[in-house]
Amino acid sequence: MYIRPKDSFISIISFIFHTLKLISLSALLTLTMLSVARAATVDVTTEFIADLSKPQNNSFVNTTPVSGFCNIPTVTCSSGEFSILIPGLDGVKYFDYTSKDFLRNHPSGSFDGTGKDVILTEVNTRQKIQGQFRFTNFGVKYVRMDENSGHLSNALVTMGPVVGNCTRRAAGGGGGGIAYWGLKIPKERVTCYQALSSGSLGLFQGDIRLEEISFGYTLDVPNPLGIYSGEYEGEVVYSVGDGGDIDFNAETTSDTEIRIKIKATVRHAFQLKFPSEGDIKVSLAPRGGWSQWVNGGRVPDSLSQEVPFTLSSTSGFTVNMRCEYDSGTGCALRETTSPTGEKIPLEVSLTLPGYKTENGTEARNLLLNSLPAGHVILPPGEFVIHRRSQIDFRVPKPGVEMMVKSPGSTWQGAVTLVFDTQVD
Repeated sequence: MYIRPKDSFISIISFIFHTLKLISLSALLTLTMLSVARAATVDVTTEFIADLSKPQNNSFVNTTPVSGFCNIPTVTCSSGEFSILIPGLDGVKYFDYTSKDFLRNHPSGSFDGTGKDVILTEVNTRQKIQGQFRFTNFGVKYVRMDENSGHLSNALVTMGPVVGNCTRRAAGGGGGGIAYWGLKIPKERVTCYQALSSGSLGLFQGDIRLEEISFGYTLDVPNPLGIYSGEYEGEVVYSVGDGGDIDFNAETTSDTEIRIKIKATVRHAFQLKFPSEGDIKVSLAPRGGWSQWVNGGRVPDSLSQEVPFTLSSTSGFTVNMRCEYDSGTGCALRETTSPTGEKIPLEVSLTLPGYKTENGTEARNLLLNSLPAGHVILPPGEFVIHRRSQIDFRVPKPGVEMMVKSPGSTWQGAVTLVFDTQVD
């Protein structure tokens, strides 16, 4: 095929143009990749387990193994205080006891202690709750990079007082080349430092590495008693470095973010106590007895029986009813002394003082049904201990009229109530 020079020239120019576009795109992608934040990831676990014997304990407790600052033998942390190591996070800083730049050249740090909102999602039901994560303390291991810089442990032991609204944690040493420094963080954004001593024991000038950086935290939920049992997960992100949420005023840091992945376990207490153990036998009778029927032939308005029980709980729950014999969406009693086996409706209602249903009404004389969804009882928002409750069984008058037509007959049926604290 003959190709004219003009067409050939156009083809070559087009190829070069597209090639240049590809090269530009490649450069753009490279720049974009370089701007991606470097993040250190920390996994923390915490739990709220309600204890009916300790109603004053209604907060989350850390279950992550202690590591970092509070795990150092020469360091003393307060009772209940803990620390968790941030894997891989380190940095380089220059210490100079003669410098007046107390943030850049002395032990220092800027920390956001105000707290950050975090959304926690239950892994099965996908129910969401909002909590607040807050740093309570920070610790770091300083490592001397040149032995001619001075005695690092002595330098930290002889420092001046903490400047800023932080509280110093006991600093420990590991010889001339290692020292530990820690601060307790208030509920605010703070910048704190300690000046290296110019005394003979504390003279230090040289590069140090920041290693084994660790933190303590609290996780607060406005009302743990108002959330359901389950396994919740969430994540909170903090910036690291100059002007960030966490800033050790270092020359360099390995990461620009900390991603804290939270796994929070919620376990509620729930206890039902009936007058007797095992299956409960309920005998129905008219209010005031059978005298009106026996002496005057008057059919009672209803047959009923109350079954009291006590409820101790820290959570909401669902109540499901299962029937041996069904009557619509309710239960029934069946005549067992006749071949026909007639059935009559049985009403089952529940009274739980202090509790409300999902539509906000009091859980009083709540008529139960056998629908799969059951009845949702909302969390009480407080510890409920040994609260008297009751189940009422009732046969209305139409059913009683049918029963008395068969003197000496026996009517029976089983009803099972399922209380489930795992609410979707």
